Amino acid sequence: MVFMYFRIDRVNLSFRQFVIALGISTITALLGARLVFIIAMLPQMELSINNIIHYTLNGGIVFYGGMLGALAGIPITSRIIGCSSKMVTNMAAPAIPLFHFWARIGCLFAGCCYGIPWPWGVVMQDSAEIIRFPVQFVESICNLVIFVIVIFVEKKSKSYDHNISIYLILYSVCRFILEFFRGDEVRGIWMFGLSTAQIISVLIVGFIVTNKFLVKYMREPILRARQS
Repeated sequence: MVFMYFRIDRVNLSFRQFVIALGISTITALLGARLVFIIAMLPQMELSINNIIHYTLNGGIVFYGGMLGALAGIPITSRIIGCSSKMVTNMAAPAIPLFHFWARIGCLFAGCCYGIPWPWGVVMQDSAEIIRFPVQFVESICNLVIFVIVIFVEKKSKSYDHNISIYLILYSVCRFILEFFRGDEVRGIWMFGLSTAQIISVLIVGFIVTNKFLVKYMREPILRARQS
């Protein structure tokens, strides 16, 4: 929040607009985080209305759901505060890995999202006899590195335009790999042993690559032809 506050002047956002945007994104992030948690639980729960209601009211939250929920809320925010959704998204993009850096340290302290058994690492309170790969800390460091890369590219190019794409691709690749080192089943395991987060990672990268291809080789040539 502090990081984004010091960036709002660069994109001509007032403090009031910033607070509104933050409030709406927080609500949509929480809704998305709970929704994806319920989806992640589907492979291991008996599908029934009672179970869905139970996990809706008492379930956990999933980062990917929160992130996608927040991004989905930005077009709504943009209409209310009267600004470009693309501008707000790219302005806020570096704040996501910065937030996630601290969040994964919280996961480490809380003992959730833990790693697989490993020759060295950390132990969790609920399974103190098992040494586990410190996947939460590794992901935390990855997020910090991604934050630095996004800021570096932004400074180098003097543009916000590619922030969200760079972040999403880097994090998706990182998360896909790190999921192999996760030891908790609550994240949802689907076909071929892929977790919910891995499936989302593949979909995100596929969407961005496809969109970039369409813009470069189809949309832009069509627009240039129309203008000429």
